[in-house]
Amino acid sequence: MLLAIISSLVATISPFWGLIFWTVNICDLLRKKAKDVNIGFAIFGGVVIISSFLIGIDFLRLTDALVGVGLSTFLFSRLYIKKGFRNAFSIFALFQCSYGLFRKYLLGGYVQQTKDLILSQIDASRDLLQNYPDLEAEYLKMIDTYFNNIELFWLVPMIFALVMGMIFTRKNTLIKFHTIAYKLPDNLVYVMILGIIMAIVEQTRFIGLPLTLTFVALLTVQGFPIVWLWLLGSTFNNSILRLLTYIVILINFHIFIMISGIVGLIDIWFNLKNGVQK
Repeated sequence: MLLAIISSLVATISPFWGLIFWTVNICDLLRKKAKDVNIGFAIFGGVVIISSFLIGIDFLRLTDALVGVGLSTFLFSRLYIKKGFRNAFSIFALFQCSYGLFRKYLLGGYVQQTKDLILSQIDASRDLLQNYPDLEAEYLKMIDTYFNNIELFWLVPMIFALVMGMIFTRKNTLIKFHTIAYKLPDNLVYVMILGIIMAIVEQTRFIGLPLTLTFVALLTVQGFPIVWLWLLGSTFNNSILRLLTYIVILINFHIFIMISGIVGLIDIWFNLKNGVQK
C-alpha cells in the first residue's frame, strides 16, 4: 500500500518516474490474486484524485497520471493475466500511442497553455537573451520541435518506463523472463507496415508517425536483450576488451539502440534468441 501511495504521488509530478515505481508494484501484485491487483489500482486512482485537489495540479497532469499511468497499466495487468505478456505489452504500447495523440489534439488547449507560459518566460528574459540571439533562436526552435511532436516525446519514454520497471522488480522473476523473451506478435507486423505507409502520406502522417515510432520502440525492446546477451556471451571478449565495449556503448548509446531495433526486425523472421520461449 505504501508503494502504491508513493507511486501515485510521483506520477502526478512525473508520469515517467511514476510509471517505473508503479510497474515495480504491480509486478509484485501480479504474483498474487487479481483481486489484490484491483485493490492496488483503486488505491492508486484514489490517491491521484485526492492529491489533485490538495496539491492543485492541472487537468493535463491529472489525466497523465490517471490514464497514461493508471489506466494503461491496469489494461496491461488484465491482459497479462488473460492473454499473456506478449499481447499485453504490445497493446500497452498501442494504448500509449493513442493517448499520446489524445494529449496533442484533444488536450491541445492545456498543452498550448504550457507553451505560452514558456514563451512568456522567454519574453521576460528578453534583456538577458538579446546578447545571445543564436541561443534564443535555438531555444525557440527546440520548443517548437518538442510541442509539434509532443505525442512522440510521450510515447517512447513511457514504453521504456514500463520495461525499466519490469527489470527493476525483484520478486517476480517470471515477468523479467518475459521481458527478455518478448517478441512482437506476428499479426502486428501488418499494422507496422500500415503505419509506415501512413507516415509517408502527408495527410495521415500525424497518425502514421507515432504508430511507426511505437513499433520501432517495440522492435528495440525485442532486439535489445539479443544484442546485450551476445555481448555478454561473446567468447572473444576478454575482461579488458569487454570493458572497452561497454564504454563505447555508453558513449554511443544511440547507435546501440539503432542496432537493437534492426536486430529486433530481423528476429521477426528468424528466432535469434535460440529457442527462448515467446
